[in-house]
Formats: sequence, C-alpha cells, structure tokens
Amino acid sequence: MPASAVPEVYAESHAQSFHSRAAQIAHWPREYFAPRRRRVLSLILLLAAFCDFYELQRNGYANLYYAAAIRSMLENWHNFFFVSFDPGGFVSVDKPPLGFWIQAASAKLLGFSGFSILLPEALAGVASVGVLYLLIRRIFGAPAGLLAALLLTITPISVVTNRNNTIDSLLVLTVLLGAYAVSRAAEQGSLRWLLLCALLVGLGFNIKMLEAYLVVPAFAAVYLFGAPLRWRTRLWHLALAGVVLLVISLSWVVAVDLTPASARPYVGSSTTNSELELALGYNGLQRLTGALFGARAGAASGAPAGASLGGPGGVSENGAPGLFRLLNQQLGGQVSWLLALAFVGILASGWGMRPRQWASTLIARMRGEQRAGTAQAVAHLTPQQSALVLWGGWLLTQAIFFSVAGFFHTYYLSMLAPSVAALAGTGVVLLWRDYRTVNWRGWLLPAALVLTAITQAIILAGYAEWNSWMTPLIVVVSLIAAGALVWYRIELVASGRDTPQRSDGAAQWHGVLQPLLSRIMRWAGVPMFAAALGMLVLLVGPVTWSGVSLASGAGGTLPTAGPTAASAQVGVRIAGGFPGGARPGAFGGFGDFGPPPSGAFRSPPSDFAGGGPAAGPTGNGQDISVDTQLVAYLEAHRGSTSYLFATLSSQTAAPYIIVTGQPVLTLGGFTGSDQILSLSALQAMIREGQIRYFLLSGGGFGGGGGQGGAGNATLVQWVEANCATIPASEFGSSGAGAQVYACGGATSGN
Repeated sequence: MPASAVPEVYAESHAQSFHSRAAQIAHWPREYFAPRRRRVLSLILLLAAFCDFYELQRNGYANLYYAAAIRSMLENWHNFFFVSFDPGGFVSVDKPPLGFWIQAASAKLLGFSGFSILLPEALAGVASVGVLYLLIRRIFGAPAGLLAALLLTITPISVVTNRNNTIDSLLVLTVLLGAYAVSRAAEQGSLRWLLLCALLVGLGFNIKMLEAYLVVPAFAAVYLFGAPLRWRTRLWHLALAGVVLLVISLSWVVAVDLTPASARPYVGSSTTNSELELALGYNGLQRLTGALFGARAGAASGAPAGASLGGPGGVSENGAPGLFRLLNQQLGGQVSWLLALAFVGILASGWGMRPRQWASTLIARMRGEQRAGTAQAVAHLTPQQSALVLWGGWLLTQAIFFSVAGFFHTYYLSMLAPSVAALAGTGVVLLWRDYRTVNWRGWLLPAALVLTAITQAIILAGYAEWNSWMTPLIVVVSLIAAGALVWYRIELVASGRDTPQRSDGAAQWHGVLQPLLSRIMRWAGVPMFAAALGMLVLLVGPVTWSGVSLASGAGGTLPTAGPTAASAQVGVRIAGGFPGGARPGAFGGFGDFGPPPSGAFRSPPSDFAGGGPAAGPTGNGQDISVDTQLVAYLEAHRGSTSYLFATLSSQTAAPYIIVTGQPVLTLGGFTGSDQILSLSALQAMIREGQIRYFLLSGGGFGGGGGQGGAGNATLVQWVEANCATIPASEFGSSGAGAQVYACGGATSGN
C-alpha cells in the first residue's frame, strides 16, 4: 500500500470509530431524561415556586395603585364590577377587570393583605412554567420541554413580575393556555379547540386589553397553515373564531360604556370616559406611538403635542426605539440573555424542516393540484413546523413591537419571555442533533454559543460592577466549549464524510492532526460535556439578575429585575428608579408621586374577610406610611362628607385608601391628568357637602397638575385661592411636602 494511502485508511477507521462513539451519546439526553422527566420537572417547578414565593411578603402591597383598587373592590359589588380605584366609586383603574377580580377573590378568601393580592400572580408564574413544558414536550420531547421550562423559570423579568400585582403573569398564563388550544386545533382541525383559543385570548384582553392580541398573528398562522382541512374551511373557522374573540373581548367594555356615566366611575386614563377609547387609545395606539395623553402630554411637559415621553414608559425606562433596543442597558438584562440562541434555534429548526419543500407544496396545492385518482390532497404543516410558526411568530411580533413602541413599561417584556425560552430550549436540542450530522448545520451549535456569549457581553457592557468578572467568565468559557465542539467535529470534516471528494492537501492536513484528535476523542462524552458547559455558562447572566432581584426584594410600582432595580426600588415615591440615576420628575413633568406621608398608622379591623389592613411594607420593604395626625384630624372634622379628602393623583391617595379603607377623591386619576370634573362640578360637590378637605402637594402633582395634568391646574388654583389653609400645627404634623385646604364650612382661616 502506498504511503500516501495510509492517512486515508487511518482516517476512515477513525471516522467509523467516531460514528460509533457518537451513536452511543446520540440519544443520551432523551434516554436520561425520559424516565426521569417527572422528577426533573418537579425540581424545576419547585425552583419556580421558590423564585415566586421567596419572602413574598417582603414585597408588601407592591403596586399601591392596584392594591388600593383591590381594597376598594372589596367594599361592594358596584366597585368590584367597575374596578373602582377608590371606595367612593369615583374613578376606575386603567386596566380591565379580570385580573383584579381574581386578586379580589383571593383577598376576600384570605383577607386583604399584600400576600393575598400577590398570590394569584405567583401561582400563575409557576403554572406558566408547567404549561410551557407541556407545549414543548409534546412536540419536541422531554429534554427540550424541561430546558424551556427552566429558562422561563430563571428569566429575570418573569421572576419580578410573578412577584408583583401588575397582572401580567395572569396574562402570560392565559395566552400560554391559548397556545396549547390552538396547537391542538391545528393538529386535529378542530373548531372547538380553535374557539377555546379565541375565548382564552378574549379573556386575556379582559386582563390587559390589546397587549393580549400580540399573539394573535402567530395563533392565526398556526391554524391557517397547520390544520388538515380545506383552505375554505380554515378561513371560515378563523372568521368564526375572530367573532368569538371580539365578543368575549368587548363584552365588559360594552357593558361599561352602555352604563350611564352618572351610574359608574369615570374611566381612568381615558379622555372621553370610555372603556373602548381606553383600549384603543391609552392601552392601544398610544403605546405604539408614545403620544401619551395626546396633546395634554406635550402641554404638561413643554414638548410638542404627541411627543414621546422621556420618563417612565419612555426613553428613560426603555431606551430609544431601534433595531437593537432589546439589547440595551435598560431592557437587555430583563429578557434578552438568550435571544441570540433563540434566533439561531429558529434558523436551525426552520431549515431542518425543509421550508422550501413545504412552502412550495402549500402554494401548489392552494392552486388546486390533485393527486391522480384521489380527492384533492390537503396541504398543511407538520406539528413541528406548526410549533416553529407559533413560537417564531410569537417572538418576531413582540420583538418588533418592543423595538419600536414609544410607551410601555419594562415588565411588559414578560410577554416575550415564553417565546425566548421555548425557542432557546428547543434550539439547543435541535442544534445538538444537527451537530452529530455531517451537513453544514452541524457547525451552528458552537457558533450559537459564541454568538450568544457576545450578545451577553454587549448586555453587560453598561454594568461596570458586574462585567468585570461576568464578561470574561462567559466569553472565555463559551470559547473553550465552542472550541472543543469544533475540534471534535473536525474529525468528520477531515474524514471526508461531509464532502464527496477531498484534496490531497486535506488528507495531509488530516494526517498531521489525527494523533491529537485521537487523544481528544478517547472519551465519547467530550461534545456532550462541552455543550453542557457552554450552555451552563450562558445561564450565569439570567441567574445572577434573578438572584439579585430576589435578594433585594425588587418590586413596587414598576417592577424591574437586576442590579438597576436593586439600587433603585420603587415604593410610594419614585426617585432615581431608572438607569443612569434619572428621576422620573426630570422627564416630561412627571413629578414625585404625591407628598411623602409620615407616621405609621394602623387601622382597626373592618367587616370584610380577614380584617382590615395594617400598615405594611411597600414594594421596597418600607412601611406604608400615612400622616396619622392628619387622618385623625380629618375624621374628627369631616362631618358627613362623602370623602375623607381630595387630592390630584391616585399616587397620593393610594396609601390612605389601603390603610384607612375610606373614600379619597382623586381629581385627576392615576397621574393627575384625567380631566374628570369641571370647576363648576367641583364647586357643586363642595356646596353639597360631598368634599371639604384637599391635600395638595407643593410640587409635582400640585399646582402644575403633573404629567399631562395642566388641565386640572384651574381646579388647584381655585382651591388655593378660595379655600382656607389648615396649618400643620392644628393636627400636630410637620406636613412636609403637602398643604391641607378646607372648603365650605371650615373654621380655620389663612
């Protein structure tokens, strides 16, 4: 045998050895996890429960605006149905009722407390992990399902949102159940499952309005291309599902709008006192355009009408809109740690499912091609292809929205988390399977590890205290893992199994490297170990961000995960709670959330289940504080007035409602921007004895009216000019940051 032929024979024998060893570990994940999946799933669910319930009571009432609404809803059925913010039924909150009905039911059963209103969200977070596992396992197997469930469990924004009462966790669970229903509908061509999906999305609309519709394009595409039915039947089914979706979505909205305005609360954060306008405006188009409160936003901030807000919900909280917004300092650490891996997973799974073949088949059969001697064949996607459309559509639709939207809060990204977790978990499994093949997709696994590590380095670039050790760890270990995978795979390339021919130069190169490769490949578990190591190091970022959030008790009005949230938590007042140390008051006129109350107050037990609330921790671990001397003074002098006092924004009123349970009138709704009362209407309420006292801040929501609240400046100026000032000395309080006025029957003068 010629000497030149020795490397060829040597390479061939070792290539066979490689394939035999690869075969030994080919199905190791499935063989290992299949009999143990219940135990592993139980551990993941326990981890999810730990993340969601660990010292949950430390978050107190979290978002005080919504907590006050729950307190008010427990007073009577009228407040419950209309989701009234205040016990007096004057103004409603800015969201639909379903999520708060569930929280109110929990509070009724267990007694009103921070834990009882946070409990449904925490349970929904754990349930979402289980539902995602079922969705992925039934299509891609137990390893992919378990990995996706784990990734959702440790996603930082999901952790903090599950520990808050902002109802997003209930929305995520609802749309995940909708995803299960539409998957079954597509597989079976079942109208009943499709209508169930429409019902669930409609219920999601009644949790957070149009945010629930972000999944509708993906759901519709799954059924349209995946159901084994004739095209006309699919379109008819989708049309019927659309009708059901609209009926369920608008049922409560229409009921409220058909109720006379005098018989219900004013619709908070709307401009026309309409729930439909709230859904399409403040909770709809304005989220995309950023033109919050329309012309009033510009008037309040001095910016042009319709300008994008720079404070909470705007550039300060989310960064400037753009292609790479999801990787910036504000949003990257919340949900984007594995975003690159998710996109590579789409590429790998999509190409592996031969998109050219099934796309051309669909087009051809849409034109009416028939198989010889048979009825027209029904073209549809396989379950795996449908799953790719589902999760890929979910991810792309929401990634586009959050990249260009002008106004949303960071915790809204919890809606993006399931698709990232599903595609990243599925992608790892599919990339591992492709790695053992000889086609070009086998190189995607090491490439994905490196690309994801680089993405995480970009996310960490803005965190000087963390990137000094996290970035080198993630990048170096990922490169080592990817390098090991590449070296191991070189055996396939050098053996010529992936190409029909090989040059003499390649043979010589293989002969030189073969001794080294033989030593490396003596252990068949090298690629498995390298892939596992690379994946584990990519979890350092999300685990750290989630762990910091749990340790700090991050929560409050606008829950945010990670070191930024740990150093700037949100409570009764928002100050310095955004990246870069920016205060909301520095943007668009969004001032402090009301005067800082002082002095702890504990109300006596009330007549609803569990007794009355006591002063407790807010979202930042501090006690809810109200001015006890002021409360005592107002209760002693209010007489038969309907309201304890009036103030401009709900942020001032919320602590007093939570602690006392008494009606507090908010003239301007959530931010002070709602123009609910005219001056004549306010004067009439004073003459009729409905309201006597006013608590107005010296700044922020005081005379200026707060964000978009300049329209209420006339009311504030009239009160300041025509009502008596109550000196703080009369009720024994320092009164810092607030001024009390008495109108109509007050005996104290200026």
